[in-house]
Amino acid sequence: MRVGMVRDHTNVRYRIIELLSYWEGLVNTTQLMQHFSVSRTQAQKYFKSYQADYPDNLIYDNSLKGFRPSGDVHLTLHKQECGRIFRLVK
Repeated sequence: MRVGMVRDHTNVRYRIIELLSYWEGLVNTTQLMQHFSVSRTQAQKYFKSYQADYPDNLIYDNSLKGFRPSGDVHLTLHKQECGRIFRLVK
């Protein structure tokens, strides 16, 4: 797989994480497992990668067992991209 393709896939994952956290108020491992058809371990790696690149965007909520957007969230997602993203991941 080319480097550019890997980065594109990473961007799609990041944007889905942001979209779910912003619209639903919470994003968790189970949602990513279902959305991307990956294992729990792989979904957790997606979160770790996202947090390494955007450490201030999500806060883990122990009581809800998921990540919620922080008050200072800076979304990388743009509204016009939503349709394109969902077409890519279907």
